[in-house]
Amino acid sequence: MRKINKAEPSFYSDYIKKKSPKVWKDLESILKNDIREYQLINEQNFQCAYTEILIDDASEQYCHVEHFKKRDLFPKETFNWNNLFTCCNSEKYGAKYKDNSSKIRQEDYQYLVRQMKIAKICLNMIPMVKFLRKMEILKQRKQ
Repeated sequence: MRKINKAEPSFYSDYIKKKSPKVWKDLESILKNDIREYQLINEQNFQCAYTEILIDDASEQYCHVEHFKKRDLFPKETFNWNNLFTCCNSEKYGAKYKDNSSKIRQEDYQYLVRQMKIAKICLNMIPMVKFLRKMEILKQRKQ
């Protein structure tokens, strides 16, 4: 796994200040495309933030802007650049698995963040699928 160095581009911060969007759907499609392109080129070396699968096309058909901390659980993080990553569009692993299949809860994020601090690594360096499976095993053991 590799570290992703985040650096908010001015086109994004300017847009957020000027338009003051309330929800993610308020962002224009062209901006979302610019975010994906910027992240793939400047931050992620054309790789999915979770799986490191090559993404050589920034169109919405192949990838999406992922909110590491889910919007419905952490609405204040919706427009935080450090919470945004570009990820591949697979339902079986990575971002969409986290959002649709893992049933991750707000309190589960504390374990992920604690693991990061202990290991002194970035959020995107923890293999999400393995983490979520480990969480499921731990929950089963507690029951």
